[in-house]
Amino acid sequence: MSFTFTAPTKDPSAVLRYGMNWTPWLNAGETIQAGPTVVSNKPDILVVDQLALESSVVSWRAAGGLNNKEYLVTVTVVTNQGRTDQRTVKIPVTNR
Repeated sequence: MSFTFTAPTKDPSAVLRYGMNWTPWLNAGETIQAGPTVVSNKPDILVVDQLALESSVVSWRAAGGLNNKEYLVTVTVVTNQGRTDQRTVKIPVTNR
């Protein structure tokens, strides 16, 4: 799976908030419908929760992860114009 961008390195014990702004992708008058999804490729190791949607920004909280590992978090949105898109963020985890 390819990824859209790499997030800053996260410590395994850190609980961090991440966000993705979809404004550049949206057409004029287009909005993200309620219920975007945010999924970790290793949900039992890198836990993703507290999903929020504010205007065109989807945000979530990530906790956990193992030292010297990378995780992929995939965000999927559907718009009021029926378009669907998916972006993946790589989150590297390293002890600091």
